[in-house]
This record gives sequence, C-alpha cells and structure tokens, in this order.
Amino acid sequence: IQAEVGIDPLNLNEKELGRGRSLNRPQNKSGSHTMDGFESKSFKEFLDHCGIKERLQEIILHAMCLHPTALTSDAAASSKEAMKCLFAHLKGLGHFGNTAFIYPLYGGGEIVQAFCRTSAVWGASHVLSHGFQSINVTKDSGATRVDSIVAGDGKIFKVGSIVASSEEWHGTKYHAGNYVVRTSICSSSAFHCNDCVIAIIPPSRCENEESIHVIQVDSSSRSCPSGYFTLYMATTFSDGTRDSVIRNVLENAVRYVQSSHSFEELCFTIRSRPLVDIESTKSNLPTNCHLTYDSCQTLLMCEMVDLARSIFNEIFDGCDFMQRTIDGGYRGEEEDEDQEVLRDTLELAN
Repeated sequence: IQAEVGIDPLNLNEKELGRGRSLNRPQNKSGSHTMDGFESKSFKEFLDHCGIKERLQEIILHAMCLHPTALTSDAAASSKEAMKCLFAHLKGLGHFGNTAFIYPLYGGGEIVQAFCRTSAVWGASHVLSHGFQSINVTKDSGATRVDSIVAGDGKIFKVGSIVASSEEWHGTKYHAGNYVVRTSICSSSAFHCNDCVIAIIPPSRCENEESIHVIQVDSSSRSCPSGYFTLYMATTFSDGTRDSVIRNVLENAVRYVQSSHSFEELCFTIRSRPLVDIESTKSNLPTNCHLTYDSCQTLLMCEMVDLARSIFNEIFDGCDFMQRTIDGGYRGEEEDEDQEVLRDTLELAN
C-alpha cells in the first residue's frame, strides 16, 4: 500500500476499524420492518412507518428506487411497486461495473437488433426499408388475426405474427401525459468528472410533478464527437401543459446543474411523445399482433428487455430470447456458417 499510494498500513487499518466501531453506536442500530399490510398503500406510508425522515424518503424513492413520481402525488408509487424497483436497482450493482447502470453501444436500438437477430435464428423473416400502410385481418371463432400487411409500396406480405411500434399503430390509446426528452451536445462535462453520469433532480427542486432524469454520456456511446458530451434530460408532463412551461422547467433544470458546475451547451433539441395506455390498447389488438411501447418514465432497461423477451416467447413458444443451443441450431434447412464456427469453438474449448 505504501509503495502504490503512500498510505501507512497502520493508519489505514485504524481508519477502517474506526468505521467499523461507528456502526456499533446506538444511533446506527438497524431496524426490522415488514411490508405486511403496506403492499397496496403508498410508499410514503411505509417509509413513515419505518421512521424515515422526509428528505431521506425523497432520496430513497428517486435515487434508489428510480421512481419519478413525487411521494405526495395522487399517482405516487405503491410500496410493492417501489420495492420492486429498489430490488431491480440493487440486484444490478456490480454486474457491469461500479454501478447498476449499463448503456448499450449505439443506444437502446441494440435491444431491437438483438430481437431481430435472435428471431431470425428461429425462422423469422425481416423486411427492411418498408413501412406498412394497412393490414388484412381474418376472424376465426371470434378471434381476430393479422393475415397479411400491405407495405408502403403496395406489396403484400403474409405474416404469422406482427411486431409494431405503438406510435405507428392506429388503435393505440394514451394516458393523459407526455414524456419529454431534452437532448444537448456539450463541449465540456456538465459534472465534476469526465465520465458517464446519471443524476436525479427530484420534483421538489424542478417545479414539476415528476423528477427529471439527467444522463450524461461521452463519445464512447457513439452519440457525439470525441471530446464532447451528450446530455439527456427526461421527465413527464401532464396532458395540456403549455410548451412555454415545458421549456421553462427544462431550462431551469439546466441552470440547476450549471449552478454546481459550469458547462457550455452547443445545441439542443426537445422531443415529446405521449405515454401509452397499454392495457386499453391490448383489449382491441389482433391475437398475433404485439406492440412495443412506453407506458411510463423509467430508467430501468430491464423493463425494455423484459418486454422484448415477453413478445419473443409469445411468438416462439419454448425458445429462449437471445440464446441458442448447438443441438437446436437454426430452423433453416441448410446449416449456417455461424453454427459451424460456434461448434468448432466449443469443441476446442472442451
């Protein structure tokens, strides 16, 4: 230790022992609380029951559970919902680095790539560069199924299943709210380090019912030139919120971040999309139609992966999403070159 960082081992040991002794102080005793009777109640009621102060409650809800809605809101998280988010965060700690966060190269579109490539292994065909203008349906025993789709150029494709974006689906129903993302390119870091950063501005600090999620990524994400940073600010506004109010809240959030560390924005854009009411939308879907959607403001990528896995399992019963076996191989008649390489690699490993 002395040779590497110049710290006296005895002093370091005393420091660690001091930390250990501090945990035995009466004020640091742990408590034991159960959620019995609180599952359907608000998370605030449970935290009050545990004797946690309001300021710490806000940190637990927004920074640890990553839940955006204010504790006192009518749409506040239930205790069961908040604990589920908390466990998802804690289970991710140390899996990919020092934090629970992982950012896919080139963004969330990599999940779509993974879905397409894995479904192709099990026999799916993907038609590229074709939107669809209409669908043809059939009814059998009262159930509606998509039989074929009509592409933008008039070509007709027979389908077994269809996966579509809720934004493109005509019958999509929406909640009374909009998910807004402000994206900017910065010439320097918005924080005191030149790393990827996630920060939370709670509702009490941003004058909005929902917290603002702030995400900074560097050029390693392929979202900006080398030496620059991309800064995302995402939040939810109630339906009917004026554009001037949205801009004002987001600009105040930028100034809030700048108040602790000055940085320069080169350009920014603001985009908005409505939140999908998926339960109402699903009630009118054909049985072989599956929608991708955003139903709430979230930082949990596991929800995106779970949705992709759920759709995949419904289409390919008995097959594992993003997994394949040598014994199962591809469902095509000819053996694929990748399969031969994978088999040879396993043989060498054994």
